[in-house]
Amino acid sequence: MCYLIAKRFNGHGCIALQINFGKDLTYLSDYLTSRTVGHGIQIVTINKTEGYPEYKPYDIIDNEREFINKVLEMVE
Repeated sequence: MCYLIAKRFNGHGCIALQINFGKDLTYLSDYLTSRTVGHGIQIVTINKTEGYPEYKPYDIIDNEREFINKVLEMVE
């Protein structure tokens, strides 16, 4: 398991989705990156939340669809 993170470059905190490594993660990361490029939003994958204090606080979203919607709302 890992976390897919969406964060505004100069913002405080992030939203996160716990997800398995694999094709779904790759597709989702690529899709969100393509939709957010040029909008000051960083899409990254991390192993553990404890090792990355620069992304705190974490708003962990349990639902993939909700995570996607929240990331796309960041663009607007």
